Amino acid sequence: RGQMRKNPYVSIDIGPTMRHVREKICSDLNIRDALEIMELLVGDRIIGLDLPVAQVYEQVWVPFVIARRERLAEQAAAERGAAAAASERPEASGEQQPSPPQQQ
Repeated sequence: RGQMRKNPYVSIDIGPTMRHVREKICSDLNIRDALEIMELLVGDRIIGLDLPVAQVYEQVWVPFVIARRERLAEQAAAERGAAAAASERPEASGEQQPSPPQQQ
């Protein structure tokens, strides 16, 4: 099959709609036979082919990337918090817990 040689592509070079994007992908990858059954997935959403590329970028792609970045940051913070809590526990650091004072 073919290759997508350029990354990123400029929508002006491809065309104004997502249909043009699909045609470009199928053409470059030599999968013209799949043109009519291929769907475009952007930001975990199937995208209508008549939508303008600029609108998909602004209303689907950018919010998806921002939300993903926030989720990854929250996940990293949670992992750092869990690691810090684990390192503070004596059994995690290999330290022996002091025995409670014995009653006489």
